Amino acid sequence: MTMGWFLPVGVLIGAAGTQTAYKSRHATKAHTRERTWSLLVILAWLPTFCWIVAQFVDQY
Repeated sequence: MTMGWFLPVGVLIGAAGTQTAYKSRHATKAHTRERTWSLLVILAWLPTFCWIVAQFVDQY
């Protein structure tokens, strides 16, 4: 089963997490050297990335 319904859900999660991270960054006026807010972006897109990798890697 490829769970094709997960791609739109994963993209929505990633988009919402990215938007939240950028709003948090602007609200705290973070400097570009402080990249702790980027962890939220990475965690938001992780489920979509894992789903894409799972589509191309054989699972035994």
